Amino acid sequence: MLSFLRFDLGAMYTRDIVLMEKWISAWIGQKQATYDDLPISVIYLTDFFPIPNAEQIKLIDTFIANLEAIYGVTREKVSIVDT
Repeated sequence: MLSFLRFDLGAMYTRDIVLMEKWISAWIGQKQATYDDLPISVIYLTDFFPIPNAEQIKLIDTFIANLEAIYGVTREKVSIVDT
């Protein structure tokens, strides 16, 4: 049974963006791109920090520190106002 032919199509869900890219590339017949040589950083917008809630700041800083340690990325502090 089709509800509306234009919108009836296959779908895939994943928690891994690399697997999603592989699946989509195979589905549409496109060669998969590689991004191994790109510098990756976590953009930390300084215009919004610090905030009055010290516990929330601690959670944010811990989360970013974990990203840096696990994925080998760095925190890049950026001010929208200064930019």
